Amino acid sequence: LDTGDEFTYTIVAGDYMDLDAGHISLASPLGQGLLGAREGDEVTVQLPAGERSFKILELTTLPQMIEG
Repeated sequence: LDTGDEFTYTIVAGDYMDLDAGHISLASPLGQGLLGAREGDEVTVQLPAGERSFKILELTTLPQMIEG
């Protein structure tokens, strides 16, 4: 929220992370912080580098991606 930048993340299972590709691990602090968020939510996540706030602009679930 502070920077106004927009990011697209895909939450993936296990400990796999590739931030350049937008893949974050469900086990990571960011993945855990975003888990359960819904469109329009503002989420504050405690990361190793400090607290960051995000606004969920759009959410697509795996079933929606498969149908899509």
